[in-house]
Amino acid sequence: MTTRDQPRRQAWIHIGTPGVGDVIGPALTRHHHALVELGVVTPRSATESLAAAVEVARGREVAGLRTVGADGAEEAGGAEGADGEWARLLRRAEAFRADLVLSHSLLGDADPSRVALLADALAGRRVHVVVSTGRSDVDEVLGRWVPAVRRPERLHLLETRGLAPYEAWRSFGRLAGFGTTSLRLDAVTHGPRSGVAPRHPAGRGLLRRRLSRV
Repeated sequence: MTTRDQPRRQAWIHIGTPGVGDVIGPALTRHHHALVELGVVTPRSATESLAAAVEVARGREVAGLRTVGADGAEEAGGAEGADGEWARLLRRAEAFRADLVLSHSLLGDADPSRVALLADALAGRRVHVVVSTGRSDVDEVLGRWVPAVRRPERLHLLETRGLAPYEAWRSFGRLAGFGTTSLRLDAVTHGPRSGVAPRHPAGRGLLRRRLSRV
């Protein structure tokens, strides 16, 4: 099989909802070793997940994060091209030839310019954006992230329905294409009950109107 015939790797950007006890982000970091074996790269800790999400949504200068200079010394701030957690996550996904998954509520803060930068970084991948309900600004968030997916079937709405955490985790795994049977939530810290309805593309009529403007 030639490179051209091989399926494109995917990127799943999950925008969680504060206050609904979203278990997906913590579960991804908890099981990052096992997920690599399943062909999925995620942040390896809550700290890495937060740093990558802040870089995507706001940029390192705004967050005051630290980068590594050419001489190996840490520098405050740094240019957009400097190496940060998001860039390292991308490199790990490429090194493992794996799909990439990033989940954080802060991703909902990304403005159109930040979404465009992320879309450029993921140009070689099939990008899916998943937005949890429960946000008062869900329509606004969906609209800002449309350019990252370009096709309405790749923009998904996860509906909170009071499911148990393991059901929410299992549903997201099915959506993203990996099994969760062995990826238990016993050691995963999570909040109140939340859940999702899998494979539920968001408002396709609305999305098609928005896509026509991209």
